[in-house]
Amino acid sequence: MRREIRIAKVYEALDFLEKAIDEKSAWLVRRYRRELRWDRRNNREKEELPGNLARTTRGIQFACMKLIVRRLNELAIHFRENKPSIDNLRLQLATVRRPVPL
Repeated sequence: MRREIRIAKVYEALDFLEKAIDEKSAWLVRRYRRELRWDRRNNREKEELPGNLARTTRGIQFACMKLIVRRLNELAIHFRENKPSIDNLRLQLATVRRPVPL
């Protein structure tokens, strides 16, 4: 079963991620974007695409986890005032940790 991919939404998310994550990890977003745009002329290149995207996606997931954990640590300094935000970020972290099926 193939899922419908909305390319505009994917690029919008990639733009957001490139700005949100640290500069050391932003290259992963640029690589993902390049892999999506690259013209694949033969079957071998087409078969390599899911593997390349999966590896890049996992790196982006780790960068997002680092970002969320950093925000959690910042909010934890004043726990009582930030409890709702901390709970929200914990849910986001649980979502990001799940493997992405390709």
